[in-house]
Amino acid sequence: YKEHDGYFDNKTLGGKQGESSSLLVRPALTYTGESFNGAAIFEYGEMDTDGVGGQAFEVDGVRIGNPYSDRLTYQNENGDNNLEWFNVMLEGNWDLGNGVLTSVFGYRDVEQDVTSDVDGWTNTRIHFKDTAFDQDQSSLEIRWAGDLSDTTSLTAGAYYFDQTYTYAERRLLVDAVDRRGVSTIDHDTAAVFAQADFRLGQNLGLTLGGRYTQENKDAEIGLIGDPAATGDCATKGTPFEENTSFNDCRPFFSDSESWSNFTPKAGLAYDINDDVMAYASYTRGFRSGGYNARFTDLSGNSTPGPYDEEVADAFEIGLKSTLWDGRGRLNLAAF
Repeated sequence: YKEHDGYFDNKTLGGKQGESSSLLVRPALTYTGESFNGAAIFEYGEMDTDGVGGQAFEVDGVRIGNPYSDRLTYQNENGDNNLEWFNVMLEGNWDLGNGVLTSVFGYRDVEQDVTSDVDGWTNTRIHFKDTAFDQDQSSLEIRWAGDLSDTTSLTAGAYYFDQTYTYAERRLLVDAVDRRGVSTIDHDTAAVFAQADFRLGQNLGLTLGGRYTQENKDAEIGLIGDPAATGDCATKGTPFEENTSFNDCRPFFSDSESWSNFTPKAGLAYDINDDVMAYASYTRGFRSGGYNARFTDLSGNSTPGPYDEEVADAFEIGLKSTLWDGRGRLNLAAF
């Protein structure tokens, strides 16, 4: 458990801005047998804090104090950030053949509610009010790692991930409007992977690997401030309502998209002697595309997605050495 007072003096409301408290509980159980060992880790956490401590650098062209030395704010709302999560991780390892079969399961539930006075001034120019995030995710990985022979080792397996998250945002703006929107994305990922290490001689080693990934996303995106929205989700004027509801928010945009990619890996390592090793490697990384869950384009000139995938290729060459009977170390790399 941890708590602390705020760092900022609030000149509008009085008192401190930035108070925080947090609680974390994390028990773990382990079991060890002759051919099996396992672990179960559980985690519960919560954080309750003020909203961000924002400072206005200048207002209407007038400089307000010194934002780099004055620990003060003129915010007219303390705000809050309430975060709560629960995790569970289960791992089992079985001796199988000349290796180990491993299964790792994970689950996480996260809920967050945020109110932030981000303009840092005495009247409302832009606030986020009761903006909410809710996510559930689960994952499972099964892999085998071991020796195929005296000169070859292998790691191979499969992975699955599934999540659903909902993001609801409410903006209070300087032009006295209350804009709301809700987006939900369902996302699943499946992959198979393998990596083999070969000893080609007394001093030379070769690594070859690859991963094939398939990802799918189903999106229902709301337009924050949708002019066609009705009921609780309709754009409202001043005075702002304290009670927040997103009940009448409907999707502005619905779509689904899939991405797939193969990401290889290759590397060479050469032992120059017992203390010096040179290496070179190439690997590719992949990240799927997606959708903008905070869509705000009222003009209709753009859509919230999907945006494209990202692919990164990495090359590295280097040298690792131990000097003076272990009393020194020198590593060099170009990346």
